[in-house]
Amino acid sequence: MIIGYQIRDPKSGEIYFSRGPSLGPEAGEAGTIQGVNPMLGIRYTLPKAFLNCKVIASQVHFQNTTDLPLENFVLQETHYLEGKMLQEFKFNLGFVPPKTQNSWEHMYQPEFKRNQKFIDAAMTGPWDVHTKLFIGGEMVMHTQAQLAFK
Repeated sequence: MIIGYQIRDPKSGEIYFSRGPSLGPEAGEAGTIQGVNPMLGIRYTLPKAFLNCKVIASQVHFQNTTDLPLENFVLQETHYLEGKMLQEFKFNLGFVPPKTQNSWEHMYQPEFKRNQKFIDAAMTGPWDVHTKLFIGGEMVMHTQAQLAFK
């Protein structure tokens, strides 16, 4: 179960979005995505400065509330802009002990070209992020985020 999430610029330290009891004060705006279960989707409104960020740090806080370990735990994140895939990331978290609260941060460099055409498209959107969680090769959760900028 996800209990917190933060997006930040690791170079400047600017926090674009933050929710969760162990992540400090809330930052950024959040809402729902029309037609998506609010437990499985969120709409972030981020500052336009995010579009020029060279490295993005994404931190997730989660709990394994079961009596069993989670083995071969993989997070796959796919970014789409105007329905076209921008980039896909796959992160192997490996082993998660039972009955634990965990924090995991990944940093990545967006590889897509950031010119004015891209920034204009991102500002009008939609920019969708689909996150899939796998345990032992089986998908156990699929969430969706939608990014908006101001």
